[in-house]
Amino acid sequence: MVNLSRSGARIRDVLDTQLPALDALDRTPDVVTVAVGGNDVRAYDSTAFAAEAGRLAAALPAGAYVADAPYFMHGRWERDADQAAALLKASAVEQDLRPVPLHDALQAQGGQAMLTQFASDWFHPNDRGHRVWADAFWQEMTDSRQAAERPASSPWIGAAVTAGRRR
Repeated sequence: MVNLSRSGARIRDVLDTQLPALDALDRTPDVVTVAVGGNDVRAYDSTAFAAEAGRLAAALPAGAYVADAPYFMHGRWERDADQAAALLKASAVEQDLRPVPLHDALQAQGGQAMLTQFASDWFHPNDRGHRVWADAFWQEMTDSRQAAERPASSPWIGAAVTAGRRR
């Protein structure tokens, strides 16, 4: 497994640094996962985000799993995150990638998740929050309609390109 993630990364960081590192690997990964966009929501510009989400999806290898933006529970950040999630999903679908409904998975946790699944900065997930993220990916990876194309043993085979806090 190769983890190319970096804390605080945005889509442009994945494009500029992480994807070139993925291309430089000695072998083709079996699975590529991408979770990026939450840090972009902090200074959200819908036009720039849409363009970068499109560039990201076009640059990813076939079959990559791409999470939509996380759910932020309140105010402007949630409105922006909801729109960002839709843009990431649409970009992934357009490129025949595998969208992961992270936004919905986090929203389903309810308001109490703010107290139980976030780090002390009230922005990044803690260990419990990361479990929800991992479960969202795993659910998509084990979806029966694509089971024949996926690894049966573990979602962590190959390369992980995941922006955000590493735990």
